[in-house]
Parts: sequence; C-alpha cells; structure tokens
Amino acid sequence: MEETSDAEARAMFDINFFGLWNVTRAVLPQMRAQRGGRIINMSSIFGLVSGAGWGLYNATKFAVEGLSEALAQEVEPFGISVTLIEPGYFRTSFLGGGSLALPENTIDAYTAVRDMTEAHNKMEGDQLGDPVRAAEAII
Repeated sequence: MEETSDAEARAMFDINFFGLWNVTRAVLPQMRAQRGGRIINMSSIFGLVSGAGWGLYNATKFAVEGLSEALAQEVEPFGISVTLIEPGYFRTSFLGGGSLALPENTIDAYTAVRDMTEAHNKMEGDQLGDPVRAAEAII
C-alpha cells in the first residue's frame, strides 16, 4: 500500500469501482421502467478476504461488495436483482500482460511482498479455474 501512488490508486478505483458504478447507473432507468432485470457485478475472492500486497485491489473489490449488497436492497422493489460474482484464480492473462496493476515505484523494505507478487505472476496459465466453465455457470 505504501508503494502505490495516488494516481495508481485512483486508476484502480476508476476501473474496478467507478466503471461498474457508472454502467450500473446507466442501465437502471431502463430496468426500472421495464420492472425487472439482473445486474451482474464482478468482484473477487479478494473482495471477501485481504492479502498482503493487494491492499488497494482489496479496497476496490470490498467497495464493489458493499455497493452491490446495498444496491440489491434498493432495486428489489422494482423486480431487479443483483448478482455478485466473487471468483478466485482462473486461467486468464489477469496475472500478467498489464491486467494486474502493480506499483511503479517499489521500496526495498517490501521484498517479501515483491516475492509473493512474482510468485503470483508465475502462476499465469496454470491457475486451477476454467474460465469457460465459469462463464457457463454465470450464464
């Protein structure tokens, strides 16, 4: 957390929280008018548990959890449901290739965190979760 700049933290919230919030606000008027619909929000296992090295990612996903749970209560009278998906590791390119936002500036004191991050990056392609089966289950 200490290594992450203000700009990096805000970019992560822009993607993981504010993007979801803006899309949700855009679709709600139509869903209310038709008296039904389903909003599916992507959180993460890290929206339920915290981990060293993932503090700001945890914060964005905890925010998605809170927003989604409150939203479900707000829109239920209109026949709208909210589904919150909290996946763990799936065989995707998330752990590398620019999807995983890591601090640009590092501090030598956090070598254990850096080692853990590197271990996660090496998992890419070997994650247990099958994304095709996950998509089928969500649908």
